[in-house]
Amino acid sequence: MSNRPSPYSNSCTFSVDVPWEIAEYLSEHGPAWIDAIAVAVAARRDDHARLQDEATTLQRKSELRTRANRGLAIIANSELRTRLRRSGTNETPRVILGEIAEQYFLSYSELKRIIATHYPEIKARYVKQRNAKIVHLYFAGHSNSEIALRLGMPNRAVATVLRSEGELLDVIRQLSRQSREADPGPSHGDGS
Repeated sequence: MSNRPSPYSNSCTFSVDVPWEIAEYLSEHGPAWIDAIAVAVAARRDDHARLQDEATTLQRKSELRTRANRGLAIIANSELRTRLRRSGTNETPRVILGEIAEQYFLSYSELKRIIATHYPEIKARYVKQRNAKIVHLYFAGHSNSEIALRLGMPNRAVATVLRSEGELLDVIRQLSRQSREADPGPSHGDGS
């Protein structure tokens, strides 16, 4: 068999050396055989395209399910914390999560698995928001003990957060100082 490129971009030329028996068979049955091959190739292409579409659909569904589960984990974790913080409550985490699971037509173990899967992300988000509140309250003039009382956490935890955010606090202090120096505010002279 020899192949050679054609000077025309839309075609190619090739020759095949075959025994006479095969040549006679191809001359008699070749067009039907080529049609059968074309049908098989088209079916394979269709299957490949269908499989690609199914894979894309499954990926989208998986992403939506993950997003929905993350939201459910956030809601369930928040509800659990809120109900456990109530004074005088006799509810256990298992009872609370069981009730939440029923609301979403899940079993307790399914909800527990969803929360466990997304808990590190939920905790990181919670810690980031809590730390931002601590810094905000600190710059609003509240003492560590006032911040601790307001956020329901130990004084040591507030001090630890402020220490860990020290570089950020220094930058904010410096920007605040520069802002006050650049614009000292309205003068309160006697009007003369």
